[in-house]
Amino acid sequence: MPGSLTIPNVLAGIAGPANVAASLLDANWNQIRDYVNAREIVQDTLANRPAASVAGRVYYATDTGILYADTGSAWTQIALGTLAANLAETLTGVTLSNNGADATNDLDVAVGAASSQDAVIADRNLMSLTTAITKQLDAAWAVGTNQGGRMSAAAIANTTYHVHLIKRVDTGVVDVGLDVSATAPTLPTNYTKFRRIGSILREAGAIVAFSQIGDEFLRLTPVLDVDVTNPGTAAVTRTLSVPIGIPVWALINVFMDQVASNYIVYLSALDQADVAASAAVAPLGQLGTGAAPASAAELAWGGRIRTNTSAQIRSRQSASGAGDIFRIATQGWIDRRGRG
Repeated sequence: MPGSLTIPNVLAGIAGPANVAASLLDANWNQIRDYVNAREIVQDTLANRPAASVAGRVYYATDTGILYADTGSAWTQIALGTLAANLAETLTGVTLSNNGADATNDLDVAVGAASSQDAVIADRNLMSLTTAITKQLDAAWAVGTNQGGRMSAAAIANTTYHVHLIKRVDTGVVDVGLDVSATAPTLPTNYTKFRRIGSILREAGAIVAFSQIGDEFLRLTPVLDVDVTNPGTAAVTRTLSVPIGIPVWALINVFMDQVASNYIVYLSALDQADVAASAAVAPLGQLGTGAAPASAAELAWGGRIRTNTSAQIRSRQSASGAGDIFRIATQGWIDRRGRG
């Protein structure tokens, strides 16, 4: 589609020989000047954008990062915003996995990107990991792949390590570090931006083998975290083999062997009210028998319960007998990784 600039005076069309008035040249240059000036990309806040009136004019809103084109009668958005406010929830790729060469201590992180987790959205920064990287949990942090990854000053321990994408804004370098803090990691010198992209467990001197797809983390070998007989009817806090420092949805399998009594099992998050399990009124329960069976009953249930930051949930039963058995096995967890 051709542009709309026209030149008022075509000098070649003027009959001659004759002197041509300089004013004709001035009129041409003024026409070009006014056309170009009217269509420069003007930068200011969205509130200061003028009314649409000049077709082809472009306006960049500095507070939203959005680019608009003037049709002559309306402003039309022609480019998505690129500022932090538009990238506040960005998290793609950066999938975690056990390293094949040293699964005991090393962690692999795939390419991807995430916005930093600054409390003020306007301060957030997009961090892109353009090359897969391997970090070593058993060594102090150093820049680059196949280098130390532990940012925490303390010696390596059996605990939860939170994996952070980190960035130096002055150079644009993006790397990965591991820290015992989910929200306030000890960043290396000159690194000012970070985002937790997942959390891993170190148990018995090694990184737990796991598999990640999106927000779901599965332990390759589930763990029997609860195995009790005659658990009673009072609420009991149960600690599961999932990360600490953050709430997650624990993926669990539950088993009950009812021998001495019929009962209902109710599992809940610790920030919920502590209420009795029941077969008739809320909150009911996840599994159980509403009436005494003709013989012992074995029941199982699989699902998810939200943990607190200490990897704990609550269990409660409506009845309990000397031969009753209650078990919980942890399969893995679901982690939103900082998204709202």
